[in-house]
Parts: sequence; structure tokens; C-alpha cells
Amino acid sequence: MKFKLPDVFNKGKVVVLEEKLQELSKTVESQKGYMKGYATDYPLLPGITVSRPGARLSYATLNRIYRQSSAVRPAIDGIVREITTLPFSVEGYLGQKFNEGHKKAVEDLLHDPNRNKETFRDILAKALTDVLIYDAGAIELVKSASGKLVELMARDGSTFAPIGDEHGVLQRYEQAVAGKKEEFEKDEIIYMLLYPRAGSLWGQPVIEAIIDEVATLLYSNDHIAKSFTDDEIPPGVLNLGDIGKEAYLAAKEDFQVKKGQKKDFKLRVIYGTRNVDWIDFKRPAREMQLNELRGSIERIVFRNFGVTPMELGMVQDINRSTALIQLKVSQSRLIIPIKNMLSYYIDKEIIQEGFGFYDVHFVMHLRVYEDEDPESRAIERLVRCGVKSINQVCAEKGWNPPEKGGDRRFIIVGKRLIFVDELGKMKSDIESGKILEGRSNGGNNKARQGDGGSKRSKLERSTS
Repeated sequence: MKFKLPDVFNKGKVVVLEEKLQELSKTVESQKGYMKGYATDYPLLPGITVSRPGARLSYATLNRIYRQSSAVRPAIDGIVREITTLPFSVEGYLGQKFNEGHKKAVEDLLHDPNRNKETFRDILAKALTDVLIYDAGAIELVKSASGKLVELMARDGSTFAPIGDEHGVLQRYEQAVAGKKEEFEKDEIIYMLLYPRAGSLWGQPVIEAIIDEVATLLYSNDHIAKSFTDDEIPPGVLNLGDIGKEAYLAAKEDFQVKKGQKKDFKLRVIYGTRNVDWIDFKRPAREMQLNELRGSIERIVFRNFGVTPMELGMVQDINRSTALIQLKVSQSRLIIPIKNMLSYYIDKEIIQEGFGFYDVHFVMHLRVYEDEDPESRAIERLVRCGVKSINQVCAEKGWNPPEKGGDRRFIIVGKRLIFVDELGKMKSDIESGKILEGRSNGGNNKARQGDGGSKRSKLERSTS
């Protein structure tokens, strides 16, 4: 007969409590993590408190130039669209095995990066825009209570300051927004720079190098716009002629508009001469000169951003071959460096340090343009001659490799495929003891010579 002893120490309740805690921890682990960064909205803030040492322009001024300049805005937005629309994937390293679970974990985060229902391309677009404006892009790595990476949030790069010691070693990041400050550890923020400097932890915004050209564009836009405004009076003096002082004062009052009304300008008038005349103070065709100057200045702006005029719609007097060359130059000078920068940060900060995976990596695939025949023929020769494998070419060009195969190099001889790694096992004709027919002085050669002789004799007989 079995007796059930009483649970004096409530061990059953402890076991049930442990099970509930495990279920609760799994639930919390599956939920989103704890965010530290602040959101910003420039119209609602009195100013940005972060300032760079030795900066020529403040972050607020850089942002205003981006929003107001008709040359800077399309250059930056065009680059961002080009980069963020590139296809990307998570893959194993070439010729190495990888864990499918690791690949799926990274893909799941990139598919659903945060609770705002943003796509990973949205996050890249926000961070890359800040990189091109301020040369400072920030992505917060949101982690759960257990330290697992669960979310990605793009933050305003202009509100972050990298803090280093006297030796230039990065210690932490600080975000300052409207009087609020928050500190971040190095593994909590991806801080991206496109133009780093050896003597500083800060970047170098491109806009600072073209501020004079941008100011000229803004001035020319304003002047040309005013020249088309209703009742806009150009600089000059109106000579009313010999109308007398009383009539002059009355006319002067009529030509002046008091402050607070719809228009606010003064027309300078004089009198006392014989004829009525208008004395122009401005140079002739000034608007046309400014309009011609705009084109050259815009090209300077585009060149500093690494964008070709053709990419922004300036396609007049550009033929097809020139356009293709410009596209390739733009890829090598701008698209590829930015692609490599983003791939590096994502691999190092998210996949390796965030997940702890070292067998998979992030790949952005470049576009292949239609007319690349010379390069395509060169690649085909390298592959057919066994110099490179298909997967090597795909890795170099950023293309999608085949799902299976493609690692072995091969040589195509006629209709036969010979793998390079099997060349050492093959025997030559001499080693195999097989001599090709027709190589000796006899046999078919003699027969052919005999045939030739008989043909010549017949020809000689026919002509004789």
C-alpha cells in the first residue's frame, strides 16, 4: 500500500512556478526589446545641440541646404534610391558550409526589423540619407532583456556624438535631443561614416565642400523667381521729368508701398529734367547669365557627390556609348563604395556581433546593364578557359550564384567539358600509347599524296 507524503516544502508549486517563468521568459524573448534612442523632428526643435569640432556648417544648416537646394536634394535622393533598391540576400561564404538556421534568423530580422512595420530598405534609406547629408548615420540595435538582437531602428545621425579618449579610442556614443541625453555602448549603435578622418571620430560632410556653389544656386533661384513676380520692379530710378515738386511728391507717395501690405518695395523717383526716362541699375540679361551659370554649378555639385548628370535626367547631347561609360564610372566611384560600406557594417555589427554568426554574410547585388558585351565576352573567356569558376565571377560582380554547383573550374574543348582539378589525373596521348592517325609520314599522308599525284596526272593528260 502506497502512501502519498504531504508536500511540506511546496516543491510542486515551485516546479509549476519555474515552468511559468520559462514560458514567460520565452514570451518576453519573442517580444520587442527596450529602446533607448529618441526620435527627432526638426520643425519642433529649437536647434540641434550636437556640434562637430572644427565644423564649417552646423547640422541644422546642412539639413536646411538639403531641403532647399534643387541640386543637392536630387543628388542625395538619387543615390539613396539607387542603393536601397539593389537586391540583397544572406548567403554563406564561397566554398564553405553554413548553418541554415543562422541564415533564417538573419533573414527574419531583415524581413521584420521593428515594430513600426518598416522594411529594411526604409531603415537603410534613412541612415544613408543622414550619411550623405551629415556623414553620420545611426542605427540603434535594440536588444531584449537577455541581450538578443530583436529590432533595428534608424536614428537621426546628427544627434549622435562619438566619444573617445585622449588616444582616439572610441568609448561610447551620446545622443542629445532637445536637452535630453542618452548614452549608448559601442555595440548598441551602428555609426556609419562614408568619409572618415585619421585625426577625428567625426566624418566630413560633402555639402561643406560645395557651400559656395550651393549659396550661388540659392541666390540665382531667388533672383530669377523674383523677376517673374507680379509687379516686380527691377533695380533702377524713374525720372519723371519736369513735372514740378508737388506732382513729384504725389507720384512718389503712390509708388511706395507701406510695410504690412501685400507688397513691400520702394520705387526711387527723381524729377527736374526735360524728358521722362527709366535709368536701369542692373546689367543686361542678368537672368540669362545666372541661368547659364546654374548648369556649370550644378555639375560641380553632382561631381562632388559622385553622380553623373545623366543619372539626374540631363541627357541632352549624350549618346548611348557615353551613357554606358558614365554609368560604369558612377558605379565604381559611388555605388560600389557605399555598397561595400553598408555590407561591412551589417556583417560586423548585426550578423557577427549581434547574432554571433560567422558563417553567413550580407550581400548586395549590383545591377547588370544591357550593353556590357565587351566585359561579358571577357568573363566568358575566363570561365571557358578555366581561369575562374562561375561562383568566383558571381562573387566578384555581386551577382546571385547558382543554388547548386558552380565552384569547380572547367575547360571547354569542342563539346567536351574538362574540370581543371582533374587535369592531374589525365594522361597525354604519348603516355597512353595512342598515336593519332595521320601524324606519321606514312599511312593516310601517303595516300593523300598518291591521290594528289593521280589527280595531277589526270589533269595533265586532260590538258595535253
